[in-house]
Formats: sequence, structure tokens, C-alpha cells
Amino acid sequence: MEVILLKNVPKIGTRGDIKKIADGYARNFLFPNGLAAKATEALKADFAKQTKVAERNKIQLKKDEEKLISQIENSHLLFVESASNAGRLFKGINAAQIAEKVKETLGLTIDLNSIQLAKPIKEIGEHTIPIIINNKQYSLLMSIKQK
Repeated sequence: MEVILLKNVPKIGTRGDIKKIADGYARNFLFPNGLAAKATEALKADFAKQTKVAERNKIQLKKDEEKLISQIENSHLLFVESASNAGRLFKGINAAQIAEKVKETLGLTIDLNSIQLAKPIKEIGEHTIPIIINNKQYSLLMSIKQK
């Protein structure tokens, strides 16, 4: 029997694959567990359409990601904060504040988990902030000046 896999099935295939499967295995295991459906022409056409849409979305996501990365690496954030005479900030700058500043300045939304800060920044000066996008690290330059 020819089936279309609705989910990834170990040792059989991945979602969207069309496979020739024994009738009993399809009827007794794949169909009841919602892992596959009988491969009709309508279902094949639907999966082909979904695949094309997913491919277009993937290409657009890649373009958006490249734009985001270039904007992050070519930008410089400026914070003006209250600090002591020794150059120590009274209130540290955390990932949420950095994400908000990126949104204000560049119009970009960055996930808070992407901003890799071990602890809030409490010193005046130049800082390089590591940002992780798709398991790759990029750098965002930031300056903190005293009010």
C-alpha cells in the first residue's frame, strides 16, 4: 500500500515522504497512530503545495536573518546612564534593556535568549555583546556614557 507519512517515523521516513508499506503495518500501526494516510492524488497534491510554501518561507526567513545579522554587526548602541565618579553604573544594563534599545534604534526584535550576558553590565565604556542567532555567534557593539 502506498502511504504519505504525516509525521517522522523512525526507519521508515520523514513527514511528507511517500512510501510503499505492507498493508497490515499501515492499517494496524501507522493509520491508528496518525503517522500516515493513504496516498491519494489529492493528498499528494496538498503535500506538494505545502512543501513549496515551506520552501518559500524558508528562503524568506534566510533573507530576513541575513538582514538582521548585517544590521546587528554594523550598528553601535549608545546608553547614557547615571554613574559614580569611578565609572560604575548605579543600575546595571541587562539583556531586556539591550533588546529594547535594539528595537528603538534599529527597529529589530531580538529574542532575549539570543543576548548572551552572564551578568548585567555595570561599567562605563565600550562593550561587545555576544548575540546567538541559529547557533552562530555575532557581536553587537555598545557604548555606555555617564549622564
